[in-house]
Amino acid sequence: MKAAIFILLLIFISGCSGTLQRDTNESNNKEVANNNSTGLVQPLVTNEVITPSQEIQYSDKDIEKIFLPPNFIVKKFEIVHKEKKIEFSMDYIFNDELYTILNSGITYSFVIVYPEPVQSILNNKNSEIIPGKISSDGRLNYSLSFSEVVDSEISEEQFKTIQDNMEYQLHVLNSKDEVFHIFPTFRYMVDYEEGKSDDLFYK
Repeated sequence: MKAAIFILLLIFISGCSGTLQRDTNESNNKEVANNNSTGLVQPLVTNEVITPSQEIQYSDKDIEKIFLPPNFIVKKFEIVHKEKKIEFSMDYIFNDELYTILNSGITYSFVIVYPEPVQSILNNKNSEIIPGKISSDGRLNYSLSFSEVVDSEISEEQFKTIQDNMEYQLHVLNSKDEVFHIFPTFRYMVDYEEGKSDDLFYK
């Protein structure tokens, strides 16, 4: 008798479980159908990589605004006499802001205009156009060098005039070889101190 009651109890429990499972499935199916009917879109998980925005495009105008101290500083200007040749060299440095613009592909160059007493000795008014340098490795310090060949031997007095004169002008040119800044007496720039030398003269 007890065995019969136990068997009936198992049959009853199984029937309830099956009914509950069917109700749950029907409820889930109705929810999916309702979502589809209302136009809801389930979020999708993707591996899409968001690329950075297009790089900023710079122009000559951008460097013309900031090709000034403290963004650009001449650190050294030297003149050496070797036989019938006068050799000039200049070390200069950029800050990060100006370097970033130049490193985007903007070109620049220099011309050094000689003081009148030097012009008469060298028989030349200025240097040739000297291409500016920029390195993609983040380097901020650069140097340039050029020379002037003279027809005759320079006397010590003449070389002293060339070497000691402070009136050399530094012209900065854009990619079209147009002068956009003139630094008269740029040799004084080696003494530039940010915050103390803001009155450095330029055109």
